[in-house]
Amino acid sequence: MVVKDGRRGNYAIQKQREPQAKVVWVHVDELKRYRAPQHQVAEAKDQAEVAAQPEYVMEAIVDHRGNWNRVAEREFLVKWLGYEEEQNSWEAAADLNNDKAVQQYVREVNEKKKCSAVVKGAAEE
Repeated sequence: MVVKDGRRGNYAIQKQREPQAKVVWVHVDELKRYRAPQHQVAEAKDQAEVAAQPEYVMEAIVDHRGNWNRVAEREFLVKWLGYEEEQNSWEAAADLNNDKAVQQYVREVNEKKKCSAVVKGAAEE
């Protein structure tokens, strides 16, 4: 918290959690303007740009491609909420932030594989 002594032009910075801490008064002429390092400024701009981009909401996973056994190579065909099926897009598994939808799709695919294996085994007998 910044406290100003109006009569003398002095300022003090005091932590709100430590009201009994010693207050050091500094005259306004002794203060310097803070300039953030360039790498911090660039990072802040990048974060602001990312925050300004719209985030699309996943409605469902429609299909998959790539090596099923290697998560890093797996891609999913995503149906986006509020968009037509023509707008579906292939997205890498790492880029999706809806873990519940991905896990549900993976469970469904694994169940289908188990069912087809059972049916295939019964047909061979």
